[in-house]
Amino acid sequence: MLLLLFGYLYYLNANAPFFADDYGYSFIWGTDDRVASIRDVFVSQYAHYFTWGGRSVAHVLAQTFLYLGKPIFDVANSLVFLFLILLIYWISRGERPTLRVKPVPVQVIFGLLWFSSVVFGETVLWLVGACNYLWTTVIVLAFLLPYTLAYRGEDVFSQHPSFASAGMFLLGILAGWSNENSAAILLLLVAVFHIALWRRGELRPWMWAGFLGATMGFVFLIAAPGNFARLRASEELSGTPNPFFMRFLGAA
Repeated sequence: MLLLLFGYLYYLNANAPFFADDYGYSFIWGTDDRVASIRDVFVSQYAHYFTWGGRSVAHVLAQTFLYLGKPIFDVANSLVFLFLILLIYWISRGERPTLRVKPVPVQVIFGLLWFSSVVFGETVLWLVGACNYLWTTVIVLAFLLPYTLAYRGEDVFSQHPSFASAGMFLLGILAGWSNENSAAILLLLVAVFHIALWRRGELRPWMWAGFLGATMGFVFLIAAPGNFARLRASEELSGTPNPFFMRFLGAA
């Protein structure tokens, strides 16, 4: 079942063209020079962070794939969508990660994603769109998986607490630095897990490390100077100030 889904997703990805922001992000931000190395990706995103927006994780992925080429993205993106299906499967069933999955639930999850995703082509197949929404959703769910298992009574990190704390801290930064809507809900869910596990006396150091990392990532996302620079530019263009909450969020 997974191989069949991969083949179908690869077919869709391979037939999806470049368009819209794919062209703009092929260049180092603010210049006429194409991205020609991984170093250029980070140079571009440094400028992007201070002049346009804080979604650095998503756009590092996007510009890296635009540099590496569409064929590599087509394979990677197909695998990541499969990983999304598996994460939903594992979380909903409360199971440790394994490829021994039941085909019917996998088909149901794929069908629900197919029919309920907002503009499937733009959020899953379009390169820049997939990096902003599909890939960041996978990062968020991967971060939440250990919390859901712990809530069900299984601490998957019990034998490697130090490694788990470091790993969850770094993954938390990436998850919190994903996109504004997902990151805000992520922090709320982690807070709920913390309260529930604290009441049972089952809070672990890796949980606090993950929460700290997610909070830091969210701050990096929301407080990006580029958010406020873009907001000021829109105010100057329209000639009217934006509402207070837009000012507070930095036009996120």
